[in-house]
Amino acid sequence: MNTLAVELNDRLSGTTSLELLSDFGKRFFFPKGIAAQSAEATAKASRYNATIGMAFERGEPMILPSLKSSMGDLTAGEAVAYAPNAGDAVLRKLWAEEIRKKNPDLGSARIGTPTVVTGLTNGIAHLADLFVDPGDPVVIPDMFWGNYRLIFETRKGGRIVTYPFFDSDGTFNVEEFRGALRGRREHGKAVVLLNFPNNPTGYSPSTDEVDAIAEAIRDEADAGTRLLLITDDAYFGLFYEPETYRQSIFAKTALLHPNLLTAKVDGATKEDFAWGFRVGFVTFAGEGMTDDHLSALERKLLGAIRSSISNSSRPAQSLLVKLLQSRSHEEEKRRCFELLAARYRTVREIVCARDTAVLDPLPFNSGYFMSFRVVCRRAELLRRRLLDERSIGTIAIKDDFLRIAYSAVDEEDIAPLYEEVYRMASSVATESAR
Repeated sequence: MNTLAVELNDRLSGTTSLELLSDFGKRFFFPKGIAAQSAEATAKASRYNATIGMAFERGEPMILPSLKSSMGDLTAGEAVAYAPNAGDAVLRKLWAEEIRKKNPDLGSARIGTPTVVTGLTNGIAHLADLFVDPGDPVVIPDMFWGNYRLIFETRKGGRIVTYPFFDSDGTFNVEEFRGALRGRREHGKAVVLLNFPNNPTGYSPSTDEVDAIAEAIRDEADAGTRLLLITDDAYFGLFYEPETYRQSIFAKTALLHPNLLTAKVDGATKEDFAWGFRVGFVTFAGEGMTDDHLSALERKLLGAIRSSISNSSRPAQSLLVKLLQSRSHEEEKRRCFELLAARYRTVREIVCARDTAVLDPLPFNSGYFMSFRVVCRRAELLRRRLLDERSIGTIAIKDDFLRIAYSAVDEEDIAPLYEEVYRMASSVATESAR
């Protein structure tokens, strides 16, 4: 094992994070190679800096005039220079401030510095690299984003363990969640992934539900199971009902128990309506984790970044810095939020007024989506018929569920969309009953 990896492991000694690391994670480190030496030179080489593989002219990165003309007020450095492996330092600081502002329950809890990754998918994949060995259980609800299976099972050989998302009251199924955690005790460790607002259901728990979830996690940690909790906050902030917990569950779990390491994965993708920027963040926290522990863990993450994507898009990060520093940022987000909230209310009104004999809506209160349980269990046929005969795109989840992203449909088009969906579902149900 590389001596730098050994050094990082020694710095993490005595922490749950070291016990949770996969073989890959224990072997990984951030090398003192070109990237590290260039970073040192950037800070200290005030005379000449001949380290990094970029072309400069009079102290600024070279940029083609036609490209510069498309970059608005970005300087050449902001537009085309490499970003640091961990991300733009100003952006990381601003995002850390955003996390605390949006999650007041964190209080003064020590958390790591957000590390920039190329979108949330990339962040989750890096965590899988660092913490999942073949056979390790990954506990997620049965209503989950299909890409988790590729990331954890296909790429890493982990074992996804599911539990029913909803209980009989239509709320988060805390008892089944407890049971899924309890069943991992023999293995000794588990990855737990929670995604609120949830994709595909569009559901977020209430404050009471979040407290119960946190209690279940603490109880399992008390029993000796070492846990990595990943909070996938892709749709964070899009909460439409007053009783919904309006913070990340990260705020409730950051310092919950010494046997728990929490990793918040979030980003500008949906929060700032910047999907194609592919800028996400990974932030660690854990009870008993010192600044040195968190720094060591981040160096391992940096090694994973360096060995795969090297660094994330500089112009996207530069634009996000300007966005987060803009005086109109919050007002502009509020306008987009209200548009989505209005679409949500329209959908809610439509489905509450319809019979559930053919399409039974799952509970939803947030995010981009809602899902129907297709009673006749012909969701894929319904999807194909909608697409081929009505030019309407939806997502079938196996044969049981149909997901609709109402976020992608203007409010005035929602009623005719749902009318077509209900009409086609009735037709499919009738044919299936023959």
